[in-house]
Amino acid sequence: MEVEDVRKGMNGKRLFAHFREIVENGQEIGMVGGNGGGKRRLLNIAWGEDTD
Repeated sequence: MEVEDVRKGMNGKRLFAHFREIVENGQEIGMVGGNGGGKRRLLNIAWGEDTD
């Protein structure tokens, strides 16, 4: 999976910007962040499930 220059904000708050990552098949990743920090949203964007 490859994502490049991903940006997302909600309610005037920037969740992330200029995010880029390549995850190889079988590779494990970890995501750390506070509640409402956009972790799940980032994965949904990468999987094509969030197109807003």
